[in-house]
Amino acid sequence: ICRFHSAKVELLIIKEFEKYLVSKWDGGHIDQSKIKIKDSLRKYIPLSEAKREFGMKREYIKKLIKAGTIEGVIHKRKSNDIVLVHVESIKKFCEAVTLNQTSNILGIQRRSIPKLIDQKCISVISGPCKDGNKRWLFDNESILGLLKQIDRNIEKNSHLRCDIIIPFATAYKVFSRYNPCTIGSFVKKVSSNKIKAVLKDNSGVGLSSFLFSKDQILDYIKGVN
Repeated sequence: ICRFHSAKVELLIIKEFEKYLVSKWDGGHIDQSKIKIKDSLRKYIPLSEAKREFGMKREYIKKLIKAGTIEGVIHKRKSNDIVLVHVESIKKFCEAVTLNQTSNILGIQRRSIPKLIDQKCISVISGPCKDGNKRWLFDNESILGLLKQIDRNIEKNSHLRCDIIIPFATAYKVFSRYNPCTIGSFVKKVSSNKIKAVLKDNSGVGLSSFLFSKDQILDYIKGVN
């Protein structure tokens, strides 16, 4: 119990300290020997540390913060700015994947990706709708998370009647024939388990690896209509 309370107090102190850094720190010296924060618990790091750890130029990091591509705080000063960088945000940027990579991971065409963005199936790190950048970058965790969620749904659906098994592309065609929708809307229904994936073909890639019950799709359409 003491260790539990100690951990809660530590987190509270860290939160208050970071509030101070973000809102009031003027760049003055802080005795870190008196304020010990585990690396895994730190939300913000100074620009100099971010530059060193992630191998980016100072001005580039500041540009990313100003554009809203990554989270951070810039305190304007006459001599030099005080900059704090959100650790998780810059990590996600460094691990982001391109439009082509996203298309390959999900096993769908590039032109289908914006439809998944519209339905919030995957998260954008950088791109026309986020920071005005022409080049798309996506949160790799959100892409893998989408596939893992559908994977988990398969176990829940093991009891379903599966007379006719159809692949992802056919399932989408069957569904949209009776209930017109974008591929993004269809994938959203699959991830929320309204349209139920029942099997997985390990030779397939991404979304195309999932198999569906035609009966279940038609039953769902009847229920909706």
